[in-house]
Parts: sequence; C-alpha cells; structure tokens
Amino acid sequence: MKKIHKKLLLTCLMAAMIVIAACSKKDKDTVETITAPTETETPAPTTEVPLETQPETEPVYISESDALEKVQEEIGERGYFFEILEKDKRIGTKTYYLIQVSDSSSPIEPNILADKESGELLCYYEDGTTAPFAEFPLYTAPTSETSESGTDSDEITKEEALSMLSKLPAKTLGLEKSLSEYTIVEFDTWTTFVNNTECYGINVYEKVGGQEQTVGIFYVALDGTKMFRYDSVDEMFIEVSGTVNKQ
Repeated sequence: MKKIHKKLLLTCLMAAMIVIAACSKKDKDTVETITAPTETETPAPTTEVPLETQPETEPVYISESDALEKVQEEIGERGYFFEILEKDKRIGTKTYYLIQVSDSSSPIEPNILADKESGELLCYYEDGTTAPFAEFPLYTAPTSETSESGTDSDEITKEEALSMLSKLPAKTLGLEKSLSEYTIVEFDTWTTFVNNTECYGINVYEKVGGQEQTVGIFYVALDGTKMFRYDSVDEMFIEVSGTVNKQ
C-alpha cells in the first residue's frame, strides 16, 4: 500500500515538474514586442504654379495697298482715283479702311469700307450705316460675256473712237479745221470717267513755231454712245452734239 502511495506521489511530483518546466519554457519563448512610435511625415508645402498664359496674338491686317487693289479689282481702276480717308475706322468689333473713290470731276458716293482682316468690302453712307458692296454705283456683277480679248463685247476700240470723232464738223469740235488735218493725235494710256461715263481720252496737237500746242482734248465713251470736249477755259466737259452711235 505504501509503495503505491510513493509511486503515485512520485508521479504527481514528476507531472508538476513537467508543467513547471513547460511554463518556464513558454515564458522564455515569449518575446515582448514593443512597437516604436511612427513619425508622421509632414507633407512638403505645395506651391500652386499658375498656368502659363498664352500671349494674345495680334490680328493680321491687310496692307493699305492690298485694300485699294481689292477695290480696283471689283470696280475697275480705269479712270478712277482711290484714297484712304481713315486707316482705323472702328465699327462694332471690327476695324476697316475707309476708302473714297472719285472720277475726274467729284467723289462717288457712298464711301467704301474694307475689313482690315478679311478684306470684305461694304458701302458706308454719310449717316454711318453700312450696306453690301453690291449697292455701290460702280459695282458690276461678274459675267462671262466678254470678248476673246477680255473686254466687254460692246466696247469700241481707240481707233473706232477716233474715227467717230473725225466724222464731226470742226465747228462742233471747236477746232479751226477738221480733225483729220491735224497730224498729231495721242491717246491717253488710261480711261477717264466723264459724267459717270467711262471714256477714251484723245489729245490733238498742232506744231506752231516748232513747238506742239494743244488744240483740243476729247473723250469718247467706251460704248460709243457719247463724246465730250474739254473746255480748258471754263474747266468743264461739254458733251458734243451730233454724237454718232457705234455701227
């Protein structure tokens, strides 16, 4: 009986020692983990960079000569005078050249506006109103009815104009003798508008004492419907009576 108690005691003692040893081993294996405090990063201050502003582009304007040339192309430059009255005419948000067209006697109304960017042409009236360029008195809608030489088919030549003029009596022309007796006859290299009629200019000279003297300046309409004599004394154009139409 005593042996059994001893064995039991010994067994219990050994079990207790095993438990103590296991606990001791567990304590040794347990490592206390200490978490170091983490530093919070302070973000670097950001500087707002403004968007790069694009420089405003300057408008591209047509030149004065280009504006005048455009008007000439539309109405024909023969016998007209073109003048820019204002270089920066502001109307609304646009800028224009203000152009005046004249013939040999007076300005032709209305004036003309030429858009400095697009080159568009407009009529500009005295009261400040504008209108399409088609209202301009000298505007002619483009047509394909032209002769092979590129001129209007109803135009006469300079030689035909002189022939028509030569058929009129000297008295009608204000000459001392008939036109055919004068040997020096010159044509202007340009046409002239007389009373809103486009004409050939014909100059008649006579040699007096070895020098050329002008005895008459005449104008014949390009369509042969009118003829004029220039009175240098009164500085005016006189329509010649007995006009001969083109045959």
